[in-house]
Amino acid sequence: MGLSPVWFLLGMVVMLLVGCMIGVLVLGRKRPALMLKILRPIERLVNRVRGVFKKPPLKPWVENIASTFSEAAGLIGHSPKPTLKAYGCSLIASTCELSCFALVGVSFGVTVLRLSSAVTWWRRCSP
Repeated sequence: MGLSPVWFLLGMVVMLLVGCMIGVLVLGRKRPALMLKILRPIERLVNRVRGVFKKPPLKPWVENIASTFSEAAGLIGHSPKPTLKAYGCSLIASTCELSCFALVGVSFGVTVLRLSSAVTWWRRCSP
């Protein structure tokens, strides 16, 4: 039938998470104090939830995370060549994976490609 709206929304959530991870890297490099300010309430919430389950609070982790992200962003900024190589290898690997996935479809007799299910879903939901 096509791509389920649930899978489409799950894909959007994954894209949002990746965007947040990139944002944390940039924020950790540009304004580490702001990142600490954002992460401290999360640390308190995690410790409260652990308290509800009778678990001891975690050792303070916010400063460690902030310095790690700042250092990682600095390494990427100072030497982008290895990062671009890793990105290129990842892109090639993903292309091979998608090609294999398409060939599996062909081997099972899938020969007709429909309009993207997300577009079809969007048209059905639009007034």
